[in-house]
Amino acid sequence: MRLTARAVHGVHVCVQLARAAAATPGRPTPLAALAETGAVSPSLLDDVLRMLRIAGIVRSRRGVDGGWLLARPSATIAVSEVIGSIDGALVSVDGVAPEDLGADPSSALLWIAMRESVSSLLAGVSIADLVTGDLPSSLDPVRLVVASAP
Repeated sequence: MRLTARAVHGVHVCVQLARAAAATPGRPTPLAALAETGAVSPSLLDDVLRMLRIAGIVRSRRGVDGGWLLARPSATIAVSEVIGSIDGALVSVDGVAPEDLGADPSSALLWIAMRESVSSLLAGVSIADLVTGDLPSSLDPVRLVVASAP
């Protein structure tokens, strides 16, 4: 699985918007504020926000007090949805779905299992989980690996 910088920034932007919504409910976050904290180019940020808007994850408000907001509660937005709205399929091999590779059945099963595992893991983590740091117990083995890393 390979994530693009756009997908990583998409998750980051959603977390920023969720934190802003908690601090000042109903108040949009200006584009300039999103650009500052993400250390991302304006054109990349525009692309990310456009893709998230098309997917119904964020919405914009025009005007002097305009900016960006999450389109729905952060607890209902899965990380898999954010990544999928930007990068498309979560796991593919050279852009081809595992079941369409024409590989031998056991290899295809491995790639399909990998896709389902990654999809399930990311679908179980919401933007709200990232904001609070209260991650699902399914990530406990990951915590052990990260904690033991040098």
